[in-house]
Amino acid sequence: MKHNREFEIAWQGLKPGVHKFQYDLDDRFLEGRDGERDFKDLDAQVTLTFDKKTNFFLCHFDIDGSATVPCDRCGDDFKLRLWDEFDLVIKLTGTEEAEEIDEDADVVFIPRSETVID
Repeated sequence: MKHNREFEIAWQGLKPGVHKFQYDLDDRFLEGRDGERDFKDLDAQVTLTFDKKTNFFLCHFDIDGSATVPCDRCGDDFKLRLWDEFDLVIKLTGTEEAEEIDEDADVVFIPRSETVID
């Protein structure tokens, strides 16, 4: 899979507080990723509100857009509206095995030695 630095956040260089990031996604976003896709013509906007605290980050994602998908009943393509809003907490730890600590989908652990979030 090709690595895309466009979506990296160099958190160590950010001052504490709230930061906003805007991403425009299209079909190129998924190029080089494994697996088949059942959609095409992806056009989505993602707004990330990134609140940097001392030992953790609060991330709020707003997603809006559309993709063309096949109908489950007739098989014809139609444009499906995409919308979601969710939160993610990223906690900093002192261990390199931090990703194995918790399996809770809303909390991610990363080692302090990581300099960027992707």
